[in-house]
Amino acid sequence: MEISQIFNKKRYFLKFNGLRYSFFKKIEDKSIKKEDYKEFYETPRLTSEIIFFAKNAYRILEQMKTLNEASILQFKELKSMLCLKCKRFVFQSSIVDEYLSLLMPFLNTMFILQDRIMPIIAKVSNISLKPRNKEEGETERHYKNYKNKFKKSLDSFYSFATDDKKNLSRFSPEIQAIVKEYWNSNGELIRKYRNIEQHIFNLVIHSYFQINPEEKLLIILPDNPKAQPQNYKYHNRNAYDFFKLAFREFNFFVEKMAKALKFEEQMHSLELTDLGRINLEKIPDYSTICVVISNNNGFEICKESGFPSKLITKPIKIDKNIQITKKY
Repeated sequence: MEISQIFNKKRYFLKFNGLRYSFFKKIEDKSIKKEDYKEFYETPRLTSEIIFFAKNAYRILEQMKTLNEASILQFKELKSMLCLKCKRFVFQSSIVDEYLSLLMPFLNTMFILQDRIMPIIAKVSNISLKPRNKEEGETERHYKNYKNKFKKSLDSFYSFATDDKKNLSRFSPEIQAIVKEYWNSNGELIRKYRNIEQHIFNLVIHSYFQINPEEKLLIILPDNPKAQPQNYKYHNRNAYDFFKLAFREFNFFVEKMAKALKFEEQMHSLELTDLGRINLEKIPDYSTICVVISNNNGFEICKESGFPSKLITKPIKIDKNIQITKKY
């Protein structure tokens, strides 16, 4: 089953996808003025990136699940040769190493998702995220430093969630409440774990294979990542279980905001809108535009009034250098 179908079945990011498609529909209807097109195009691109990274996060969770199951099979082959009296032990293999290597990619992906969501909500809400004007008596150097910090704050979900630059205050009370609820329930924690892994130490040092109450791989996370490292305590917060929760919580968070903005659910599908709109008239003849592979079939993209039309299920030939050999 393709991941778009999985997202539809599990109802992941459907209202947000409705938000995304509302912009593509405006482009298709040509309701955007030519002078506004460049700025308007940015929002569909950003929304497509959210779906892309959400799918990446889900793929990592599925990889972890598969590798955990494979490690259990490895253990069962050795079980009869071991005399274990403890409920968990250190277990190392190439499968386990691959499992542990997925911890940082997942944390980074969630970090990216958090950082990119609020500028999108601002654009959809017609909220201008611009720095304040220079105050009377303020030095040029001080104002320049303020503008640099303000610009950086727009790339950080932390800045919105804590409202340290008064960015969140620009949104409606409903959006503010949704952001704060997510931050306090799960958003801050996933960010703290990423910062520990990135800047302090490798979280996988507390990794084990558990025998009881069920056989599975464990990466035990600190109970309170807000504490000082020397005060960390480790009990039963398993990384994989927490990551699944973090992904679901982010989905609920995004869907609540899309609902507050009155967007309807839109099913995911494999369309060119997943890759962004490209004006084919400005692309040189020798350029490769796009090749989409689904169930081992290639699909060609046709041209209509300067924009790609819907994908058609006709295979195209691809040479050894991955270049499109069919000319339009």
